[in-house]
Amino acid sequence: MSVVSPVIALLSLMFLGWWLHGRGIVTEAAEVGMTQLLFYAFMPAALFVAGLKFRPGQVQGLRYTLIIYGGFLFAMAAAGLLAWLRGFDRRRVGAVFLADVRSNIIYVAMPLVALWLGEDGESAMAAFVALSTPFYNIGPLMAAEVALSGRFDWQGLADGAKRTAVNPVFIAPLLAMGFVFTGTASVIPEWLLTALGIMGQGSTALALVVIGASLDLHGLPRALKGCWPDLAVKLVLLPLFVFACYLVWPLSDKTAMVATVITCAASPAFNCYIIGRSIGLDAEYLSGLLACGTVIGAGTAAVWMALASAFL
Repeated sequence: MSVVSPVIALLSLMFLGWWLHGRGIVTEAAEVGMTQLLFYAFMPAALFVAGLKFRPGQVQGLRYTLIIYGGFLFAMAAAGLLAWLRGFDRRRVGAVFLADVRSNIIYVAMPLVALWLGEDGESAMAAFVALSTPFYNIGPLMAAEVALSGRFDWQGLADGAKRTAVNPVFIAPLLAMGFVFTGTASVIPEWLLTALGIMGQGSTALALVVIGASLDLHGLPRALKGCWPDLAVKLVLLPLFVFACYLVWPLSDKTAMVATVITCAASPAFNCYIIGRSIGLDAEYLSGLLACGTVIGAGTAAVWMALASAFL
């Protein structure tokens, strides 16, 4: 399969969501409902089934985790330096800390990896989600809060840990991997696995329709003039760091490496806007950054899919 095919498929479903929203078929209330359905049911089901296919050899102990966490810290440092050089205020500095690390795993990375790498890719994604979610829910948010308030907040750290502990997208793959490590997957009823599999199969299409319906394409050129350095960090420098690390310290499992690069190259997570707005970050800047990243990220993702598949 050409790298262009899954990207075109992704864009087609996103366009369908955008068109349905424009016709009033997918309303804002429907978007909220579908997002909740994805977060609490469909995506956890898909990640649980994928996690049951996990092979411990995919991540080779600490090397995998150290590389992805190293990539996150590198992206945060680059984002902070660029924000300082551009003279951003505290609200916007916090915004870039949040958006330049957190990838749109649910709506973009998982569908792309599933279309491009199949079941092995889904298994690798389960491992990525299980290992990266603690940092996703704590690291960028804490950096944003420090930038906003000028001090470290222990309560914010505790709140981030609590959010991680009850996050169904984090719990599902971790639980499935627990069954794999203990060799007890056979106790799961076949009917339950079938039901979860059906839910998981529908998650990709639903996620892409939702992200398309939520896109506001007006004002993209103006927003791009201000946010392109942050897009360069998220869509180019972060995946480049991970890609380079794998060239020097490769894993034995190519699928895990390719899936990681694709995920790190995905556009910023949509919930960055929700989180940023709730804690007082520059929501207008985040909105433009997310919209531009979603549109441009489809093209850069195709490039990283080709590079990672060819050289890793």
